[in-house]
This record gives sequence, structure tokens and C-alpha cells, in this order.
Amino acid sequence: MLLTELTKYIKCSKIYHFHNKKLNFKYIYTNSKNIIPKSIFVINDYKEKYLKEAIQRGAIAIITKKYINSAKIPQFIVKNIDESIFLVLNKIRPFQPKKSMNFYKKPLTRLVRV
Repeated sequence: MLLTELTKYIKCSKIYHFHNKKLNFKYIYTNSKNIIPKSIFVINDYKEKYLKEAIQRGAIAIITKKYINSAKIPQFIVKNIDESIFLVLNKIRPFQPKKSMNFYKKPLTRLVRV
């Protein structure tokens, strides 16, 4: 998905450092240790060392509640991080499994979103 498409699905109060509009991303992570190249890093509680680690590992943008001066990659400022993650994940991975097991080990033929 292109970073430019991200603004169609999440409510951004402000966007910073968004110069290269042709950047693609495939993954979204909340843990800097899991970042792989072309991922978005979601920051709920800002810590400089985690941001640096995410950028070193290949994060191309961040979603956060507050602007971070030291980050010179695209920043999408949102009010509700959980809602934003949910909306982006539903666009990246929209398909639910056709069958799943519940804790009684009975197959479910369809899943219902809550």
C-alpha cells in the first residue's frame, strides 16, 4: 500500500515530513524489534531509543499521537492510535480465515466481527 493511501483510512490531525509520495509499505508494528524494511512504526509511548531502532531497521513512517522533533521520516499524527491500527490492518489484511478453531476444538464455519 502506498503511504499516500494511508490518509484515506485513518483520521490524521497533521502530517509531517511527507515528501516522497511513492513510498510503499506492507507491515505495521508497535514493537521496534520486529520492524523490517518498508514498515510503519506505531508509537504510543515515545522513547527515543525505540524510534532510532525502528528507523535503523527500516521503518519508513510513524503513526503517533504527538509530533516528534527528532524524527525526520513521515509522521502521521492521530488522536486514536488503536482505531488507526485497526483501520490500517483491515486494509492491509482484509481477509479472515475461512475456518478457525475455538477453544472447544470445534471448527467454526464463519467468523463474526465484533
